[in-house]
Amino acid sequence: MKRTLFIIPALIIFTLLAFLPAISGDNYLNSFDGGIHNMILTQNAALTSGIGVYEASAGIGVTTLRPSPASIYWNPAGLGFLKRGGILLEAVPGFSYSPDVSQDIKTETDKNLEDNFQLNHPVYGPSIIVYPDFTFEGGQKAQAVSALALAVPYRNFFLGFAYYQAYALNVNLISAGLENLITSLEDDPADNATIFTRTDINLLLDLKADAYAFSCGKSISKTSALGLTVTRLNASTTINGLLAPEGVFTRRGIEKSFNNPAEGYNNDFYSSMIGSFDGGAWGIKAGFAYHPSANLSVDLVYSHYGDLTLDGEMEIIQYFYPAMNLNADEAAGEETFNINNIENFAQPTETVAADNEPGDQMTINLPSSISFGLAFRRISFSLTKYTGELSYSLALARDGIPAAYSRGLKPNTGFLLGFDFKYIRLSFGGITGEEVISGYKDKDGVPIEPTTGIIIPRFSLGTGFRINQDWKMDILLLSMPDLFGSVLKLGATYTF
Repeated sequence: MKRTLFIIPALIIFTLLAFLPAISGDNYLNSFDGGIHNMILTQNAALTSGIGVYEASAGIGVTTLRPSPASIYWNPAGLGFLKRGGILLEAVPGFSYSPDVSQDIKTETDKNLEDNFQLNHPVYGPSIIVYPDFTFEGGQKAQAVSALALAVPYRNFFLGFAYYQAYALNVNLISAGLENLITSLEDDPADNATIFTRTDINLLLDLKADAYAFSCGKSISKTSALGLTVTRLNASTTINGLLAPEGVFTRRGIEKSFNNPAEGYNNDFYSSMIGSFDGGAWGIKAGFAYHPSANLSVDLVYSHYGDLTLDGEMEIIQYFYPAMNLNADEAAGEETFNINNIENFAQPTETVAADNEPGDQMTINLPSSISFGLAFRRISFSLTKYTGELSYSLALARDGIPAAYSRGLKPNTGFLLGFDFKYIRLSFGGITGEEVISGYKDKDGVPIEPTTGIIIPRFSLGTGFRINQDWKMDILLLSMPDLFGSVLKLGATYTF
């Protein structure tokens, strides 16, 4: 868990450094100041924990031996075994934590600088390095009603309605004071150039997905039942990002600065991204439950969602400096920072506007699944086979060349073993899968290969107690892989 918490700020620092002139070995780093950075990340999720605090903590999943209004989410056939109506209400309390990430940041900074610069030059002296001051605050945002489920009898059916927040993510990154001083090492020292850059970065990202489910369940015999749930998933996302470098270029006694409005040529040197998307998708869940005895259930559930299509617009403005080639192939002799690349320009700080045409649609692909469940007394087991993938995709044309960018996970098989020891509930399992990635390249311009053989662990822990015959309270203490969003969740169920 510790490593998982540290990976986010470490990757952020790595990204910040990658936007700077990540220099090849023919350039010397005079000084580096990592600046001050603050990142706040909050997340609420019901991706794997779903609704029903008891169901999530005990790992009951699709089994229906102890049905409740949460069956709307897990297996609607469980509604057919209800004896009374009920209402379920869940809340997510807010909390935050700020782990010490200084050592991880220092390690990532050292690796990046050593890979891309000459340090401690025999003529120019030792490089001066000031490590980034990075603070990271993570947690979950309080929500009074994170899920609501209602099951009521109607003739010989049970009807259900549920609302739950499927996912919510907010990222706020403020970065200031990231500085470099670099000297290019040319064959003739008189041709050496120095460049000083200072970069500020601001990023705001907000993603939210809410689900509304309508369900019905009916017993078809004393030992079996069928159920169906129709779900509407609505999602929206906004992003506002700014990468704002400033700098001074000096060579042969001439000094020029970037972002100087007084210059008569294109001198801008920044990147920005502003956009918003929203849309929705429908999903269905069909379930079957068989109870050959009071202590045994056999369950089968099929779940299918259409792709979540988000319509909107994105504006990407990007100016780049010809001397910098972040996609340089160093193995082929290309330099990431090559002074010769500006020889054909009238001014040494002339920049070029990139031609970016993002698409007006973002797609979030959702996997379908078929699950088998078996429960005996207070032990349950479920096995799930997935088809499709959980990923996003966005079209972006660069310089008139269209490309599709996508990233996510293709789950294959999942299993979950749950135990209910009355006051202590726990479950563990895993999901196998492989990474989905397209369009992205590493810092050397090589397409990133997907990771295969991924195993995502699943674990949950909770407790609960009955207040009286009609009321019960459940507490989810931890649920993985919903690392941030299901660290703590409270649920109350009333039966009428």
